[in-house]
Amino acid sequence: MIEVDWWSTADIVYASSVCFPDELIDSIASRAAHLKKGARIITLKNFPPRDYLRLDFNLKLKMTWGRCQVLIYTIV
Repeated sequence: MIEVDWWSTADIVYASSVCFPDELIDSIASRAAHLKKGARIITLKNFPPRDYLRLDFNLKLKMTWGRCQVLIYTIV
C-alpha cells in the first residue's frame, strides 16, 4: 500500500486498519500528502496529526465483529 505509486491519482483510499501497527499508520498518513486536495481517506484507526489531513467524521459503526470506529479524513 505504501510502496505503490498510485497516491497522486486516488480519490478515495480505504484502509481496514484495525490491526495495523502504529508504524504503518504513520507511513500511510505520510503518503497521504501525495493525494490531491479533496481526496478522502477512510480508516478504522486514528492518524497522527498532519497539516494536510482534516478529520471530517468520527463514527461508531456496526461491523461483522462488533462496533468499530470509522474515521473519514479529507486532504486539504
